[in-house]
Amino acid sequence: DIDHIKGAIKEVQNRIDFVNLSSQPTDLLAIISNKQVCDILYEFFKVSISIMDMGELSEKFKDFEKSKKYTKMQDTVGAIQKEIKKNKNHGQTEMIKLDELLKKIFDSLNIDDLDSINEQLKEILDKIRAINKENERLAARYDGNYAFVKTYQDLCEMHPEYDKKNLEGVLDIVYFSVKDIKDNNILILQGRDIFTTSVKKSTTKELLKSGLYKKLSLKDWYTDILNEVYMNLKKF
Repeated sequence: DIDHIKGAIKEVQNRIDFVNLSSQPTDLLAIISNKQVCDILYEFFKVSISIMDMGELSEKFKDFEKSKKYTKMQDTVGAIQKEIKKNKNHGQTEMIKLDELLKKIFDSLNIDDLDSINEQLKEILDKIRAINKENERLAARYDGNYAFVKTYQDLCEMHPEYDKKNLEGVLDIVYFSVKDIKDNNILILQGRDIFTTSVKKSTTKELLKSGLYKKLSLKDWYTDILNEVYMNLKKF
């Protein structure tokens, strides 16, 4: 029965889609459309109720797709998805934490608990908006150069012992040095060592003058910072 096989394949794909959504939500939300997300959630609820009712849709599901509770959840998920797509660094600690929260929510979806689910989703939406707002602030500081945003975030995570303003100060000096180097893309293409040596040469004096070189013990790890900048410039 070809129609039966096609239907079975569709149901298997629906389950695979939901497994992917609940196991790697941030990654999937970043690459699929909002309609696909809504379809995955709708199919999940439909199948869940079908299984509970031994193959017959319950009364509560008749108007489910148009219900206010479900529509609110769709809107919130859509807003979260928009913010995830806006975020360029899914590897930052705050985004990983939100990914874990989304996993828990999708793992415990229940048609009778949509109000609670929507409240949890709204909290996630507020958090990711705050993350993106801070990222936009940093991006504006570096004229939209996201390589320096990621470098700053990486440094804050690797060295929580240092004041964030001081780390920003170091990157400001590095950024203005790189910004002023003519054909810096060519410099990047020439390799990490040449890039690091060149930037170090043009920034060390300014860092010493600002007091940051000594304050952050940059003698021990300034090369690491420049290596990080180099890698992120290649990435972004």
